[in-house]
Amino acid sequence: MSPPSKSGSAASSKGGASAVPAIPSFNTEMIGSLGEVGSAYLRGVVTLNQEVTDFINKRLEHDAELSRSLGKCRDWKEATELQQNWFREASEEYAASAKTLMELSTRIMNETLAPLQRKED
Repeated sequence: MSPPSKSGSAASSKGGASAVPAIPSFNTEMIGSLGEVGSAYLRGVVTLNQEVTDFINKRLEHDAELSRSLGKCRDWKEATELQQNWFREASEEYAASAKTLMELSTRIMNETLAPLQRKED
């Protein structure tokens, strides 16, 4: 079997250039916007993760504090009061953290989409 001739080859065309269609030139403005989007998103994820980590550490400290305090209680009434205070405090902290995480998520979404929205204007 003989090799295909240059004139019949799918890879050849006039002037020796490849018959493969030219790759369209990328829109550098769009690529820049996508880079900004990615950077904003990653910054946001880091911030969100830090907030969650701080909350978990704080709650673990308070839970450990409750355990130490319960061991020092003189009676059931004191133990019940400690648990009620702990529950109230934990509920307030969870609610505040949920609010903070929702606000952060909204900010992250807005910052992530901002570069794309600028391009539409």
